[in-house]
Amino acid sequence: MSGGDDEKGSANGVFPDSPSSDPGPIPLDDPRVTPLGGNAGVHIRSDDEEKADEVAIDFGGFIISLGTSCMINLGKHEDPHTGTINRDLDAARQVIHILEMLREKTAGNLCVEEENLLKTLLADLRQAYGEAAE
Repeated sequence: MSGGDDEKGSANGVFPDSPSSDPGPIPLDDPRVTPLGGNAGVHIRSDDEEKADEVAIDFGGFIISLGTSCMINLGKHEDPHTGTINRDLDAARQVIHILEMLREKTAGNLCVEEENLLKTLLADLRQAYGEAAE
């Protein structure tokens, strides 16, 4: 076979059970649906859902939220859910590693402000971790 439409119904042979044109949403009982939903655990928002959310998060907001989580785990801020100060150095170290990974994986793809924010945030969190670990 040449890899055309004859090959298990696929136009390119990559997804053998997929038709060559977009059939629309995949039913929930389809075996390709993951426990997280969709065919890859990705939910694409509808226009109505986008309008329902007034606040959109950007990259800067995302890394700031990770930094805040780290500071809570370092015992520098109260836990907003309990109002108590807790320390979990392992969780804080994990957040720092996640931010380091994001810095590595996004290298060359961030604007100058995002790059500087990530660099400064990592430096501040590493210093706070060092102080908390003493």
